[in-house]
Amino acid sequence: IASEGYVTVKDCSVIADGTGVIEVREKTMAGGITGWRGEGKNNIENCTVKNLDISAWTSVGAISGLVHYENTINNCVAENVKLTMTRTDGQAGIGLAAGCWSNKADNNYPITVTNNTFNNISLNGNPPKYNKDGVDISNFLQDEVRLIGSNYNGPINIPEDKLNVSGNTYTNISDNLTFVE
Repeated sequence: IASEGYVTVKDCSVIADGTGVIEVREKTMAGGITGWRGEGKNNIENCTVKNLDISAWTSVGAISGLVHYENTINNCVAENVKLTMTRTDGQAGIGLAAGCWSNKADNNYPITVTNNTFNNISLNGNPPKYNKDGVDISNFLQDEVRLIGSNYNGPINIPEDKLNVSGNTYTNISDNLTFVE
């Protein structure tokens, strides 16, 4: 729908007949709706992604590759999606909603992923275990699944009052990731 930008994306669908392929070969990110969302209140709402095989070199997510601070992913559906991250060095991330979530250094902006449905999603690849600041990102899980990947800008200690990931449902999620030291 949009490779990158600073706009809200609403009421859109990417539904393949059979299996659709989104493949980004090097030095960028990919998602079913957007590659990345810019800073500040550029939301993704009421969107659907179905029957896709999405692969990217760095950040890959069913809805968006990378999402910046103050954005939301709300009321979206991702179903029958295979996510593959091909980069094995440096900063990278993979997640159901977004591969990475970029916040400012103080992590003082909200991360909002609410009321979304994820069904039959597989996460594949060999991402690095540590982000660019040496922080272990392999265990950054939310609601028992890898929802928003890693924090692109550094430590992942986002204050609980800034992290709203409520109302999401998950069915048949497979995490086939091997983290590289």
